[in-house]
Amino acid sequence: MALFDFFFVPPRFTFAVSDLHYVVTFGVMLVTASVISWLAERVRAEAVSAEARERGTAALVPLSAALLGANTIADVLTVLGRQVRAAFGADVRVLLREPGGRLAPAGKGGAVLDVEAADREVAEWAFRMWQPAGAGTAQFPTARSVYLPLVGTHGRLGVIELRPDDPDRFGEPAVRWLLQTFAAQAALALERTLPAGSRPGRLRQPGTAGAPLGGAR
Repeated sequence: MALFDFFFVPPRFTFAVSDLHYVVTFGVMLVTASVISWLAERVRAEAVSAEARERGTAALVPLSAALLGANTIADVLTVLGRQVRAAFGADVRVLLREPGGRLAPAGKGGAVLDVEAADREVAEWAFRMWQPAGAGTAQFPTARSVYLPLVGTHGRLGVIELRPDDPDRFGEPAVRWLLQTFAAQAALALERTLPAGSRPGRLRQPGTAGAPLGGAR
């Protein structure tokens, strides 16, 4: 607009405007440019979201097949580490419930992540409340990782932690849905490979009839 004003609007070669008609023209041009810019940004965001959905969905099939062939906890952790890195660009750690109710890392399924007090607080909350917490969620959104409860057919096994290279990606609804699907498949595979004596008893989610609230069980 500045170039149009300078070269074509009388008096030329100045930024002065002698005809108010051009002020209206400039206003229309500004609004048009703003709308086009907003639409372009929206299309770009949708393209990024579609790419993330495609990558995640494509990773679900090999994940399911690989987990079916995993016979030990170590095998499951290895599969999760590889697939989560490929699908989400994230490191992964599984925290399983110990007999006393404490969450503890289960081997080295992906890159080794430091256990910090703040991380443990978010993980414990996700485990107690049966809800995702951390990056991309409404609970503890400033956390560096996202924590999802691992819920098998008989109750909670622990939580899975994903620490992405780009935390903003986990705020996309499509990616959150894929993360939940990953966590559900991981929980079933872990439950199948856990020793029978360490599997949780049948539990109900908080908010349902007879469900106890609070700490781990």
